[in-house]
Amino acid sequence: MQLLQLNNVSMPLYTLAVLDQHGVGRPVIQALMYREDQSHIEMFLACAKEWAGPDAFRTTVFMVDKAQAEISALKALFTDNTILLCRFHVAKAFVQQIKKSNITSDEQEQLYKVLINDITDNVHQSVKDITSR
Repeated sequence: MQLLQLNNVSMPLYTLAVLDQHGVGRPVIQALMYREDQSHIEMFLACAKEWAGPDAFRTTVFMVDKAQAEISALKALFTDNTILLCRFHVAKAFVQQIKKSNITSDEQEQLYKVLINDITDNVHQSVKDITSR
């Protein structure tokens, strides 16, 4: 799911996109959300599931940013699926925390290198796990 903040109505826009058989991302539903809590996200996902039909959501993997409400809603509606966190959002949050900390720039650089190596290793392992199913 992708979240974009709309300035003129101050409501977040949620977009549910899928990868087609050619690996191309395609938006399938969008909604302006009144609240970004689990119950509203569940309503959005339930409507998407209903409108698309029972065979449309035969997915095994969802990717989200770091929002716990999104993760909880997906777990509630799609119980047997894998939920991955977006590398960009994880890295961004980590870097923000590093910058706020009281450590030297050399220590910050070391932590950043560890983060990049760890993300790369985890992505490779996740791809292996998913493709071996």
